[in-house]
Amino acid sequence: MATVTERIQRGMPTFSVEFFPPKNDEGEATLWRTIRNLEPLDPAFVSVASGAGGYNRDRTLRTTGRI
Repeated sequence: MATVTERIQRGMPTFSVEFFPPKNDEGEATLWRTIRNLEPLDPAFVSVASGAGGYNRDRTLRTTGRI
């Protein structure tokens, strides 16, 4: 796996994807389908936004750990 710097130096596509933590089980299922659909695009990195006020801390931590 190339680092972001290596991708840029090699002229490889370099982009990232940001996800928001799901609010419920249905949203979580949708998130994982979306991640699987985006996986072949090989983003340089992904990030997961944290819920405002820590409302969704457990799901955020679980999501980042699984990614």
